[in-house]
Amino acid sequence: MAAVWNVPILFIMENNKYAMSTRSSDFTAGTIQERIQSYHIVYKAVDTVDIDMFYTALHQGVEHVRTQQEPFFIEIDTFRFCGHSKSDDCRYMDIKEKERYTAADPLIAIALQIPVADHKKILSEIDEIITTAFIKAEASPEIDISKFSDLRRGVKQYET
Repeated sequence: MAAVWNVPILFIMENNKYAMSTRSSDFTAGTIQERIQSYHIVYKAVDTVDIDMFYTALHQGVEHVRTQQEPFFIEIDTFRFCGHSKSDDCRYMDIKEKERYTAADPLIAIALQIPVADHKKILSEIDEIITTAFIKAEASPEIDISKFSDLRRGVKQYET
């Protein structure tokens, strides 16, 4: 519907390659890219290992949505380090693949380059930003959805 109505929205899909305990490639024909592009939505793939590429893609997506007023889709190739639920022991996961992703984890690599005191300061600042945003959201008034009626331009024909 986003493509049909040309809705300015940024879709972000975190692709961890598993659906519960089954690799998605074992039951999915084609690729996410093929599906998205079949709707004529701009598609960009990024890998969580390359932080610069990741940032650039997010920036491109936001700018595209703002300037072109149409959907943009980013597929983030990532890895699920833990199970789908607390009882999931991940026996189905390839140990070598998990080791590869662990060794390439950009958060670990960056954290190792930052002095401990700076790392603690950064974590404290992040916590403060999240707490402030949460407090602001909780204190904000409810949104009047009638103000978004222009986004419903294609829906009216189906209403009875």
